[in-house]
Amino acid sequence: MNRWEDFKIVMYIYELWMLPLRVAWGTGYGRIQELKCYPLLDSSWTKGWTFWLDVTFDFLFAVDILLTLLSR
Repeated sequence: MNRWEDFKIVMYIYELWMLPLRVAWGTGYGRIQELKCYPLLDSSWTKGWTFWLDVTFDFLFAVDILLTLLSR
């Protein structure tokens, strides 16, 4: 396989992992920090980290959609 195919496989694995999170907690910045089932994510020092994580998820989701559309 070439690098493009490897990258697409990684993005599809990411998509399989990300879609249930988006269905359960929605999209939008800062939503993931409302996960009360993980007590560590509720403390004040992790607010910036969870915001970064949510922004990264949104960026990768957009990249995945773009790559899927371009690969057709």
